[in-house]
Amino acid sequence: METVAVDRQCLFEEELSLTGITEYGFSWDDIRSGDKAIPLEGARFDINFEGLAKGQNINGKIIGTDYLNIRADGRFLLTIHGRITTDDGVNIAFYEDGILTPSEDDPGKAGLRLNMRLNTADPRYSWVNKLQVWCVGTADTENRKVKVRAYSE
Repeated sequence: METVAVDRQCLFEEELSLTGITEYGFSWDDIRSGDKAIPLEGARFDINFEGLAKGQNINGKIIGTDYLNIRADGRFLLTIHGRITTDDGVNIAFYEDGILTPSEDDPGKAGLRLNMRLNTADPRYSWVNKLQVWCVGTADTENRKVKVRAYSE
């Protein structure tokens, strides 16, 4: 079997702050503390965020919402919709899905693995529509901060 070389590049880095949490019958504080078991039907939260994207070709403000579902077995499933408004005023929509894995050593920290799709009709950034983007990052739930690196080929 032939090996295909992949030239990965960091498309941009994100630094985000969590700005709000909507709960649906189960407390975010209970998730963080581990005081209560996750209900059999799971737990749902809308987590709003904003921050900055910084990269060679994409720079701007990010705003969005993670429609987080936490299964009864403790698996965190991420479904994220948002927008990057570039420094030159172009809106790029994005959709991400992935998982968050809480640290076994530090309950306030977690790892992120995401798949991202970008979309805009602006010809200056139409090249993003063709990209397959994957992201890795960390979440600090105590300080409500997230750092992510987005990669593409």
